[in-house]
Amino acid sequence: MNADGMDGLQKTLETLGVIQLLLAFVFVTAYTLALGGMLNERGRWRGALAALLAAIGFTCATSPWVHGVMLTAFAIAGIGLFMALTWLLTKLFSRYVGSDEAIQEALSSQLLPVDAADMRSDVLPAPEPTPEPDQLAPRTLTAHQHGAAATGS
Repeated sequence: MNADGMDGLQKTLETLGVIQLLLAFVFVTAYTLALGGMLNERGRWRGALAALLAAIGFTCATSPWVHGVMLTAFAIAGIGLFMALTWLLTKLFSRYVGSDEAIQEALSSQLLPVDAADMRSDVLPAPEPTPEPDQLAPRTLTAHQHGAAATGS
C-alpha cells in the first residue's frame, strides 16, 4: 500500500464516531470470546455471530468501506499475534512455572483445598455461642465510676 493510502486510513481513524468505536469494541470483545475457552460451544457461536455482525456494521458505517475492512483485518491480525505470543511464552516458561498436569494432579490429590467449608474449618475456630438477652446481667456503676462518667473524666 502506498503512502497516500495510509494517509487516507489515518484520516478515517481520526474521523471515527461513537457508533464506529462502539461497533469496533463489540467486534474485538465478541471475537476474543468466540476464540477463547471461557464460554461453552453455544456461547462461542453466539460470540462469532456478534463479531461478524459488528464487523459488517463497522465496515458499513466507515467511509470509505474499504478502510473498515482493512481495520477489521488489522484487528484480527493483532489478536492473532497476541494469541501466538501468549502460546509461545506459555510453552517457553511452563517448565519453570508448572504444567497443567501438575496443577490437575495437585487438585486431584487434595494438596490444594477446593472446598471452602473445609478450608474455613481448618483456619477459623468455632464461634462462641451468644448468650441469651435474659442471661445478660445489667451493669451497675459504683459511686466512683458514676461520678467519673458524669464529669467525663
